[in-house]
Amino acid sequence: MELILRNPLKFACALVFTSLIPNLLMAQSQPAQMTQLERNIASAVSIGGPSFTDAAEINRDLIQQGRCAAYAIQPVSAAVAGGEAQILTTAYEGDCQSGGGGVVITLHKQVAPTLWQIENLWTIHSHHRSAPQKAGSTGFQSDEIMAFQAKFQRDQLAPFPASKLPAWEAGKVIPNLPLGVEWEDGMERELYEAVRAGGYPVFCAYDLKMTCFADLPGRKTRTKPLLVTNGYWNVYETETSQAALDVMLGKTPSITASALAAKEKAMNMQVDAMAKGLISGKINKRPSPEPRPTSSKAGSASKAAAPVKP
Repeated sequence: MELILRNPLKFACALVFTSLIPNLLMAQSQPAQMTQLERNIASAVSIGGPSFTDAAEINRDLIQQGRCAAYAIQPVSAAVAGGEAQILTTAYEGDCQSGGGGVVITLHKQVAPTLWQIENLWTIHSHHRSAPQKAGSTGFQSDEIMAFQAKFQRDQLAPFPASKLPAWEAGKVIPNLPLGVEWEDGMERELYEAVRAGGYPVFCAYDLKMTCFADLPGRKTRTKPLLVTNGYWNVYETETSQAALDVMLGKTPSITASALAAKEKAMNMQVDAMAKGLISGKINKRPSPEPRPTSSKAGSASKAAAPVKP
């Protein structure tokens, strides 16, 4: 709560981002009609291979265009991968300052000692991984890019078995999510529960919202997410991806109903105060109207100006 009250503008921006920014790129376009997000994702696909090891080299080519890239690579544990050799890569490419760009999560499977093939691939829109820029700097320096890369590496979430996800009881509209966590999108209950029962690997990315995908047999690239949930930052004040995942999986105790009601009241008051401040500011900036003469003075002036008849 203290974090929200300290940063009302950040909270308001978070509300705008979570309500207006699409989380999932589902449509495919012709190259000539590609949106900027689609171009970011196409670039991130090429960045996210297991052979990439030098973030500074990648960014040297992008930085002149005001773009930044980052990636993280980690082996998938044998328990999650079913004994197969797999590598998870997460790659970002987008605008340095705004942080808007595309994230590609790619699951690679080893088919030969030096050969990896894509097992599955998912794409999401990111808006928070902006690179830090030094005060007064006219461009991004190598140390700033490396700090950006290191943060991206720390933010990557390890996959986990679907059996750890919240259960979805029969007759319920959504799974048994912690209080304050909102369901936004996902698979229907029957498939969701089938995924949980099968213990399939789940891969999640966090960017104000938690978007999770399951690696399902026969359902390959750009499939519908398993679930998309929201409410981590503004309710639980999570600062890291892992902290948000711990909330969703129940590792962090759920907020109480009374505490949630108090937070919602404080947030509503904060938003109302900001709205009133914006309205008041606009009113105070309006130019004052020119004073108009009264009717009596206007009449006297017109009589004085009228020509005298002979």
